[in-house]
Amino acid sequence: MPLSGGAAKVLARFADATAALAAGKYGKGETLFIGSFLGMANHIRADRANERLLWNIVRWSSIERPFTSSHDGNKDAPVEIRLRLTAAGSILFLINHSEADQQVTVDLKVAKSGRYKLRELVHDQQLDLTARGRELKIGHELKARDVQVWVIE
Repeated sequence: MPLSGGAAKVLARFADATAALAAGKYGKGETLFIGSFLGMANHIRADRANERLLWNIVRWSSIERPFTSSHDGNKDAPVEIRLRLTAAGSILFLINHSEADQQVTVDLKVAKSGRYKLRELVHDQQLDLTARGRELKIGHELKARDVQVWVIE
């Protein structure tokens, strides 16, 4: 499919000269077309080149991450972290895929400074934490192959 509108630019080409990477603008938005199939779910282990590509795309897009964690980029102790927003606050999922206990710290961006109530649904725990600036630091031990679900209000 040809790129139209004149605002697209080919950034890289395959050996046969077809576009491999192109960037475009439309209105206030920007897009990046990548002629590739990462197939990440088909790999036995993570490919560092794929990871580097995805982090570079995040940086290029200027996306502000809603949280960072102590396990970012740690392939030896995989902890999956998911965040869902609700009308009342947030729900934070911590999933330890490793065979060892993990100490996990999540730095969550919040709307304002102040006190937050956290309630863990699986193990029935409660925490009261104070956000400094717009960041709420949540540190907790996650047992091997365990899951924690935190409601944050």
